[in-house]
Amino acid sequence: MSGAVAELFTLRTGVHAATSESGRVHLVRWPRVEPLGALSPEQRSALDRLSGGRCGLEELDELDGTGLVDRLRHTGWLRVTVAASGAPLYTLEPLRAPGRDRPAPPSPARLSRHAVLAPDAGELVLAVPGAAHDVRLHDPRAVAIVSRLAGGADAAELDKDLDAAVVGRFLDDLAHAGVLDAEADHAPDDLRLRQWSPHELWFHTHSRLGGRRTLGEDIGKTARFEGVADPLPPLRRPAGPGIELYRPDLDALRATDPPLTAVLEDRTSERAYDDEHPLSERQLAEFLYRCASTRAKVKQDGTEFLGRPYPSGGASYELELYPLVRRVDGLDPGLYRYDQDGHRLERVAADPAALRRITGVNQALQGIPAPPQVLMLVTARFGRVMWKYEAFGYALILKHVGVLFQVMYLAATAMGLAACAVGTGDSEEFAAATGIDPLAEGTVGEFMLGTRPGTDRSRA
Repeated sequence: MSGAVAELFTLRTGVHAATSESGRVHLVRWPRVEPLGALSPEQRSALDRLSGGRCGLEELDELDGTGLVDRLRHTGWLRVTVAASGAPLYTLEPLRAPGRDRPAPPSPARLSRHAVLAPDAGELVLAVPGAAHDVRLHDPRAVAIVSRLAGGADAAELDKDLDAAVVGRFLDDLAHAGVLDAEADHAPDDLRLRQWSPHELWFHTHSRLGGRRTLGEDIGKTARFEGVADPLPPLRRPAGPGIELYRPDLDALRATDPPLTAVLEDRTSERAYDDEHPLSERQLAEFLYRCASTRAKVKQDGTEFLGRPYPSGGASYELELYPLVRRVDGLDPGLYRYDQDGHRLERVAADPAALRRITGVNQALQGIPAPPQVLMLVTARFGRVMWKYEAFGYALILKHVGVLFQVMYLAATAMGLAACAVGTGDSEEFAAATGIDPLAEGTVGEFMLGTRPGTDRSRA
C-alpha cells in the first residue's frame, strides 16, 4: 500500500461537551474536566463535527482558526485515526494527555514485554500499562508489523506490505503511544519497569480507575449481569450431614483474651508444629468460629446481607474455608468444608493424590520439614463479587483475603497457636481434587495452622 498518510479525528469515547450559563464550554469525561472557554461559532461547529464522527484536518481547518484541534490532540481528548490511500490503518486512543514530545522509535524497534493484543469489537487493540495511548489496529498489515516487532525489527525490515513512509509513521506513533520497549533505555539497576511481571502490571492497572475505565460504565458497582443471571445466594446449602462443632463463649473470651495491643505486637508467622500435641477438634472449631462464622443476617429490599468477623465489600462474603487436615485430634485426615452459617464441618470427597500434591507443593514453597497440621484453603465464589462489581472484582477478592488473614493471625495469636499465611498455592490442583469448576470457585489463599512446640494444652 502506498500513498499519502491522512489523519482523521474524533472526540475520545465517553467525552461530553457542557456549556455553562456564562457560555463557556467544558469537555467532561468524569472525573476529568477540560475548560475550553468561550468558543466562536466556527469552533463550536468544529466541536460538533468531532463529536459526530471522524473528520479530516481540511474540513476542521476551515472552522478552527485558533488551534482548538491541536490543543485537544495534545491534551488527550481526540482519537486520531491514521489512513493511507483512504483506508484506515490504526487509531491512537488516548488514555491521558500525551504532550507534544515525540520520542524517536528505537532501532531496532521492539514491543514492550508488557504489551497485550486483545480483541475488541472485532478488531485487535495493542495496549501497554502506563502507555499514553492504546492502539486499535484496523488493517491486517498493521497487525503483521506488530507481530514482527515482538522480536525486534528495523524499519527497513517492515516495509514489505506497506509503503516505507507509512511504516515510518506507524513506528513513530507506536513510540509516541508508549508501547515499544522502554527498558533498554534504563540502567540495569533501574527496577521501575523491570520489577513488574507482565500479568501483575496488567492486573494492577486494569483494576484501578484510569484512562481505560469509566466509573459506573465499565468499573465499579455496575451490576452488569442484572437481568441476565440471578446473583449467587449469600450462603451455600449444606452438602449433607456434617460434624457439629464446639461454639466458644465469646463473652468469656472478651474477659480472658489478651488485649488487642498484645495480640498485635505478639503476632508472628510460625512454621514449626508440635505433632506430639496436635490441634484438637475443639481448638479448630474455636478458631473457625472466631474467624469466619456468620454473626448476622439482614434483609434489605429482598436481598439478604451477612455479617462476619471481617469486612467484605458490599457484604459479599464470597470466601469459603476448606481445612485440609493432616493431624487434628478428633478428626480424620482429609479435606473438609467449613459451613460458616451452621458452624459445621462437611467432609469433601476429594482425590487423595491431588491433596498430597497440594500439601507437598505448600511444604516445598515454605521450606519446612513437615506440613502444617491444618492447611486452610481459602476459596472464592467469584460470582458473589463479580456479578455486582466490574473491573476490580478480583482485586476486591484479594483484599478480602488479606483482611481474613489478619483476623486469622490475631485469633491464632490469642489462642497461642502457630499460624502463617502463604503467598501462593495451586488452584488447578484444588479443582482436580474436588471437581469444582475453577472459574466458578477457586482457591485464592492458603493459611497454615498448628500447635506451637511446647504448646499449652489448657484450651484443648
